[in-house]
Amino acid sequence: MAFVRRGANVAWWVAASAVLAAALPNGPACAQTRSPLDRVLAFPAPIPGEALQVDAGALGAWHRIRKLTTTSSILHITAHPDDEHSGMLTLASRDRGARTALLSLNRGEAGANAIGPELFDALGLIRTRELVLSGRYYGLDDLYFTSAVDYGYSKSLGEAMRSWDREAVLEDIVRVIRLNRPIVAVSRFHGTPRDGHGHHHAAGLLTPEAVAAAADPARFPDQIAREGLRPWRVPFLYRGGLRLGEPHDVVVDANLYSPSLGTTYQRWADRGLSLQRSQTSGRVRSGGGRVYRYERLADGSEPGANRPPYQREPAATGFLDGIDTRLTGLPALVGEAVAPEIAAGLAGVQEAIDGVVRDFDFTAPERSVAELARGLALLRAVTGGEGVPAEVGFHLAVKERQFEDAIVAAAGVEVVAELR
Repeated sequence: MAFVRRGANVAWWVAASAVLAAALPNGPACAQTRSPLDRVLAFPAPIPGEALQVDAGALGAWHRIRKLTTTSSILHITAHPDDEHSGMLTLASRDRGARTALLSLNRGEAGANAIGPELFDALGLIRTRELVLSGRYYGLDDLYFTSAVDYGYSKSLGEAMRSWDREAVLEDIVRVIRLNRPIVAVSRFHGTPRDGHGHHHAAGLLTPEAVAAAADPARFPDQIAREGLRPWRVPFLYRGGLRLGEPHDVVVDANLYSPSLGTTYQRWADRGLSLQRSQTSGRVRSGGGRVYRYERLADGSEPGANRPPYQREPAATGFLDGIDTRLTGLPALVGEAVAPEIAAGLAGVQEAIDGVVRDFDFTAPERSVAELARGLALLRAVTGGEGVPAEVGFHLAVKERQFEDAIVAAAGVEVVAELR
């Protein structure tokens, strides 16, 4: 294995090499007994020639630094590949810096194939790979599936539930929630007959049920006893599938222009969606952009009497508007108290992040490496100490990985492995 560096500044190269050579974190209090980042921040790495130019160089470094500025995270739950609200995911990741994950209940095995003869399992493999390619455009950090199989068009929820093992699919969704531990869960579908396709209806119905079950240690206890997971209460749950004019709490306008992408977030996302060629024949959607509207639900229940406290006038433009998602606000966000010395340590890390953002130079991203390395050292001092609560520890482990990614990107390091 060899480290290839770009540029000639020895100081930042030494700092980056130290990060790459460092051992695993010194055991922060993690959210579960298994590795705190098991299957988190695990989106497949690009193969040669597949990486996007916007994720390389100074723009790539800036995108990773933006991830340091927030502790927000979103898990978007759909039924099939190509159901996803691509513009919402792209805006959340590439503009807001949120950690984003997509969970598709199945792999679309029984769909049509516009590019070849492959069907069923073979088509499922193709559509899985296509969704990975699309996810690079969206800026996904994670991609998950359940054990459900796409058996074809489903006319009703009842048919879908009879064809699938309902409890097994629910358990799979709960497992992903407990693994990924998102701050926000967003159902693509409404969970009512308006969703049309039985799989869509099932996805919308099971999402709030899974959110409630994930918080309950009595539900799927083997995940806790045998898999080392812990319950997780998702703080914010939203659903889509709203009709024009219906009450909503959040409006996500993906038509905003991104100077770094050179187009709107929705058009960029549409380029990614066009890579699902078995469904799109490679066509890029044209015409107007997308505005996504979402309704907030109580923890795993229908709105009903819970609607008045959630309804906003005007609607928010983000899922966490008005919520402190900086590192210093993390304990309150996950509902844990920390000792004063831990709070002071987080404030020091936040100061380093603010300095990196303020002083970032697109013509010389490597100049950020020293301050990034300082921030990482401060963070490790916090996680290596005593008394870090479980959920804070999990999210700090995420932040540590993001610091490492930012340092490697800013330094322009490329890791090359060769078999001899």
